[in-house]
Parts: sequence; structure tokens; C-alpha cells
Amino acid sequence: MSFWQGFLGDSATIRGRTLQHYRRTPKLLIAAAIQPVLFLLIFEAVFRGQYEQLHDTPYIEYLLPGILVQGVLFGSIQTGLALAEDINLGIMDRFRAAPIAAHAVLDGRITADLVRNTIVFVAVSATGVLLGFRFHGSLPEVLLAYLLVILIGAAFSWVQAYLALVTGDAETMQVVGYIWVFPLAFLSSAFVPTSTMPEWLQVFAENQPISYVVDAVRALTKGGYVADDTLGALLWIAAILIVFIPLAARRFRRLG
Repeated sequence: MSFWQGFLGDSATIRGRTLQHYRRTPKLLIAAAIQPVLFLLIFEAVFRGQYEQLHDTPYIEYLLPGILVQGVLFGSIQTGLALAEDINLGIMDRFRAAPIAAHAVLDGRITADLVRNTIVFVAVSATGVLLGFRFHGSLPEVLLAYLLVILIGAAFSWVQAYLALVTGDAETMQVVGYIWVFPLAFLSSAFVPTSTMPEWLQVFAENQPISYVVDAVRALTKGGYVADDTLGALLWIAAILIVFIPLAARRFRRLG
């Protein structure tokens, strides 16, 4: 058996384990979809009036791409929590004792979570349509928007996987997982234009990964493909994956 056959087989085994867990506890997927939908409803109700006083477009057109990205960003925390729970229960020790590639254990879990992120994308988009949102982009543009949302979710899942392996504790992971996520989510262009922020904050907000991805998704759903935003989003995603996939795999090998 070649390396890649073994790697893909190991990854598929772990992915199947996670998907089976989702089938047995569908409330996990339901809860994952409800949270961003609630954020969409709350933010749209609270900020719509203020936003539409200053802009000609409906706030839902601006807001929904930000909620899509926020949904998978917060969802990545669940990836970290699940891995931390596996450590607490000793399941990770069994994986490490088995002839399974380090990448495959983490890759299997994270690729299975793409199902959860796809459900989030569909649930938030459907709710947005009920609130007046419309996809103005072509089918390829909408698919690219979906791909960016899925990729940023996967990238941050690798970050959370690394943090879970470092903390090794579900309760600690729950705190650590949110600490860095909240600034990225809210100090971005996800909910309000960065031009409304203090000048010193705009520099950070305009150049961090969430803003790049949100701006790219927003442009694609409007039918106005912007190469700079899309390229910036892809570069950020690639950079995160290049850094954290090796870090997480190395940390997995050093557990115990």
C-alpha cells in the first residue's frame, strides 16, 4: 500500500467516525446552524435602520456574507472542543498507538466538519433570502463564494486543532478558542464598514483575514468579482494552512 493510499484511507476512517457521530446526534448540526441564523436575525434587526440611513442598499445584502464567515469561524471552535474531548477520554492515545498518519487523524476530523459548515451556509443563506437577500452573482461566482467560506472554516479549524492539542483540556479549550476568534470576527468588515471605525483600528480591520474573505464573498454574491479581495482571501487561507497544518501534526505526534 502506498503512502497516499494509507493516508487517504486513515483520513476516511476518521472522517467516517465523525460523520457517524453527527448522524447519531443531529442536534449538533442543528445547533451549529441555529447560532449564525440567530446572529443574522439580531444584527439585521438592530443595525438595519442605522445602516440604511447612510446607504442605498439593504443591510441584509451587506450583513449576510459576514454572518456566513462568522458562522464557520465560530464553528471551528467546535472542532477544537471535540479534539480536546478526545484527548480527555484517551481516544487520542489510541490513535497515536495505532499505525495512523498524524495528518490523517486531524484531517479526517476537519474534512468531516465541512458537512457542518455546508449546512451553516445553506441555513444562513435560506434565512437571508426570507429577509430579502438575493444572490446577484453568476453560478460560478456563488460557488466561489461558497468555496471561500468553506476554506476559511477549514483553515481556522486547523488553528483550533492545534490549540486543542496544546491545551489538552476541553474546558480550557472553550475559553482559548473564543479569545482570539471574537476580535477577528467583530473587528472586521463583517457587520459594519471599516470606514466607520477609528483610524487606528481601520488598519487592522482592513488587513486581517476575516475582512478579506468577507469582502470577497460580498462582492461575489453581488455579482461584482473583485480580484484583489479574492486573491487576498486565498493568500490568507493558504498562509494559515501552511503554518498550522505542520504545527498541529507535530503537536499530535508529541502528545503524552
